[in-house]
Amino acid sequence: MANGAFLFDDMLIWRPFSNVGYRRILYGNVNYAFRVKMLGPDGKETARTELGKEYGFRFDQLITDASERSSRGMGMIEAEGSYGADVGDEFSGQFLFKPQELFQMEQCGMYRMELEFQVSGPHKNTNEPGYELMRFPPMKIEVEKPLTASFFDFSSTNHGVYVAIIGTKSNGLAGFDDGLQWRVFCENQSPMLESPDLSSGFKMKLQGPDGKDVPRTALGRTIGVNFDALQTLDKLPPGSKLTELNFLSGTYNSVPAKPLPLLKNCFDIKEAGIYALEFQMQLFRLNYMDPGTNKSEDLLRFPPMTIKVNFP
Repeated sequence: MANGAFLFDDMLIWRPFSNVGYRRILYGNVNYAFRVKMLGPDGKETARTELGKEYGFRFDQLITDASERSSRGMGMIEAEGSYGADVGDEFSGQFLFKPQELFQMEQCGMYRMELEFQVSGPHKNTNEPGYELMRFPPMKIEVEKPLTASFFDFSSTNHGVYVAIIGTKSNGLAGFDDGLQWRVFCENQSPMLESPDLSSGFKMKLQGPDGKDVPRTALGRTIGVNFDALQTLDKLPPGSKLTELNFLSGTYNSVPAKPLPLLKNCFDIKEAGIYALEFQMQLFRLNYMDPGTNKSEDLLRFPPMTIKVNFP
């Protein structure tokens, strides 16, 4: 923490502690186990990203019956020792989220986040089998977004999969010479994904301050040339390449971000002003993890995302 506040792109981690000896704790997935909201620098509630809408929407449905754990994606973590006194002050618990992944933090300044946890722990009467609900009061956390900061622009969900554009914004605008990246997120799934190359998996369009399409460079004309014709893996255009995105570990943060070409190398930009970049992406979700499916893969085509970009 810096100056008593987390940064908007800090990865938060949670871990349980116990003042009454060893305890085995059950926790649900992000739909059930956590509830979170955020107020912006203006005091108004901050809108969520599509990913953020998943966190806590079933908070009041936490399951304590052991027979239903597996169907609700419940995990287990051990609580033992008081924080600081017995186990040190290092956290080795579960990754939670980065605040900017869950909230549309467009403004710069100080945000206030309220985070609630609930888990299932052993009954206070240790002779009683099973688990009981343990709901903790909300924690108030300050989160800072500085003047110049990185950003996420999330797509809507598609079979539990999201795509995001990552870059840097100054006063809410991306820059033409900033290195934009793309990244895939996956919640409550364990799939294998295949991402086609720039010619088939990505589409970009840029509109100038006058609202007209900006001409492309030679590199820009190669991006998305086969996008609309893509249908199945066995009918990829000749010479196409695939990037494997393996989420079999079950952790949505397990696949790192990958670079996109610089916008100034893709478009013939001449006039200063505010531009609108429309970005679209598609990839394949392999279905061998789903018994009984009729198709070997699904083509996940995400709706376009629009990013405001500054050319000074």
